[in-house]
Amino acid sequence: LLSELTHVLDEIRSTPACGEIPAESLETLKTLMLQIEHLSSDVSNTEARRMKHESELQLESWFDDLLEQCEADGGLDLEYLMDGGNSDDEEEALALALALLDEEEEAAAEQQQQQQQQ
Repeated sequence: LLSELTHVLDEIRSTPACGEIPAESLETLKTLMLQIEHLSSDVSNTEARRMKHESELQLESWFDDLLEQCEADGGLDLEYLMDGGNSDDEEEALALALALLDEEEEAAAEQQQQQQQQ
């Protein structure tokens, strides 16, 4: 199972950044992970639990490589994401947008109230 997992992750890794991951590869990945999870659910099966640990390490490494590649391709700004994706300007713009929305809602409520009174 681990060698199949490695093979599938290599196939996915070889997909160009602008390409689409084949559905068959994703389905195979899902099936392998479900098999590994099922086998490792038996706590007495130490080999399966070791295999699950190894598969998690492989997935973590693959995901880290994927993030690095996306960042290198300019499609992902990890520093921006780690910072919570917010800058002071963005927070101010969001606060202003929310304040304007509140004002519009209050004005609409007042207008509706006036129409009901007439």
